[in-house]
Amino acid sequence: MIDYIKEYCDISSMTEPLYDRDSDTWDLMSETSENNYFPYETDDVVHLQFESKAEAEETYNEAVKLINE
Repeated sequence: MIDYIKEYCDISSMTEPLYDRDSDTWDLMSETSENNYFPYETDDVVHLQFESKAEAEETYNEAVKLINE
């Protein structure tokens, strides 16, 4: 998942995990990266869904570490 985030997401705009009651998932949202090809021209936001809060938080923390590198 982190490879996908590095390729398609503007990590600096990523939200902390948010719970989506309708889908019963934990979600991360980010603007699309301006430097890389993203196949959906009309989408400005990448929306990633996770089944657990722990999984979403782990991925979020990994993404934040990339900003500090």
